[in-house]
Amino acid sequence: MTWATRQPDHRQPPQWTIAAIEGRWPTDCNGTLLRNGPALFERSGVNKRHLFDGDGFAQAWRFNGGSIQHKASWIHTKKFKEEQRAGHFLYPGFADSATTRKTIKNPDDLNTANTNLIHWQGKLLALWEAGSAHELDPTSLETLGPKIWSPETEAAPFGAHPKLDERGRLWNIGISGNHLLVYVINPDGSLDKLRLHSVRPCAMVHDFMLTEHYLGVWLAPIQINAQTLHQHG
Repeated sequence: MTWATRQPDHRQPPQWTIAAIEGRWPTDCNGTLLRNGPALFERSGVNKRHLFDGDGFAQAWRFNGGSIQHKASWIHTKKFKEEQRAGHFLYPGFADSATTRKTIKNPDDLNTANTNLIHWQGKLLALWEAGSAHELDPTSLETLGPKIWSPETEAAPFGAHPKLDERGRLWNIGISGNHLLVYVINPDGSLDKLRLHSVRPCAMVHDFMLTEHYLGVWLAPIQINAQTLHQHG
């Protein structure tokens, strides 16, 4: 199948386009496929060099009775909106050591919301490894804004791969330096528990394990050499 590949205008609401299907799509294969990923790497002739640094791009494919529709939207983080208005990059990236033009106040200044999408309790959340989740309208894909679970967790790291327990609660971690946050969120969206743990500094923590009685986090015995990363990213 193919569809229009022109990236949507960030100033306009996302629109459905009809995919051209080569062959025949099964009429009983119905539903919606949601995906997120890094997509915007260049502004004003400057290119980001690492996959982690592309601004987030949410996509939906809707399958219905043998037809397929596609919709896509940029995720309007604080970073994305400021850089779109400026027409050039304002903030450094994972592998970009360029001097920033803006003061970095918290992780959300660098948040690209480009790693994962989850549909939970009627909410669509775009996730990053090191900052707030961003809530999207599950029908239109328009960005509603950062998801703040409680005043003390505003702009705090909220990982990209949360887990559900048998009670329907959402568990997640967030890590920054030697601090590990553990979130437990009730099915109604309220924060059930928040725990802060001290851990040894390590390289990026990508995921975690959740069992009936334990939450496991693997702290890799390596650290990132930021200088080397910026030279060869």
